[in-house]
Amino acid sequence: GSLCAIDPAALSKLAVLDLPGEPRMAAKCFEFFLTSTPASLTVMHDAISTGRSDLMCQEAHKLRTSSATLGAHLMAEICLEIENFNTTDGVLNSMKNLLEKLTHEYERAKHELNILVSR
Repeated sequence: GSLCAIDPAALSKLAVLDLPGEPRMAAKCFEFFLTSTPASLTVMHDAISTGRSDLMCQEAHKLRTSSATLGAHLMAEICLEIENFNTTDGVLNSMKNLLEKLTHEYERAKHELNILVSR
């Protein structure tokens, strides 16, 4: 089968940060990721349509950090690829392809997180 979208080892690291009587750190991170990522993807889509590769890279950087924290390693790698683009001709088409991959990977990660949260 395909690799998991979310690395369970990263979630275990988050559990170490839990404080007694407080909401689980992993749950807080899930919630942030699930609410902030769609907004970032929207900004990235808009950035492509307006030719703003600088804004695209900025959002990719933010998203890479939250993806890596949750163990969404493939998402983080795609974000890094976007960040590493320089703003030359033809870049936006490549970025568009990466954004499609990123959006697909987010859907996989969201699905896995929803399963984990419901346990």
